[in-house]
Amino acid sequence: MSNNNWGGSRPNSGRPNGSKTMLTQMREQVALDHPNFNPISWLLSVVQDEDVPINVRVQACNNACKYLYPPEAKPEEELVELPPMRISFVSTEDERPTTTIEG
Repeated sequence: MSNNNWGGSRPNSGRPNGSKTMLTQMREQVALDHPNFNPISWLLSVVQDEDVPINVRVQACNNACKYLYPPEAKPEEELVELPPMRISFVSTEDERPTTTIEG
């Protein structure tokens, strides 16, 4: 292995463990600046605002619905019991016996 500083990890590189990303820091600052902000209420206000283009309103509605309504539970697939089958293997030659499987 060559030591030419191309690729791979290097000691003391990257974000330190336990430190916050820039996005996390921004989210925390917004939460501090606007403690009463409710994103769901804001999305619903966008949905009801007739001055907003319809495609934006529909997208806001879809995003709000993800939080307001739980996803539909997938119904358990019902097992259908099939009637017993009879399978016969018939030979074209008379010498071979006929085999029947029932079950």
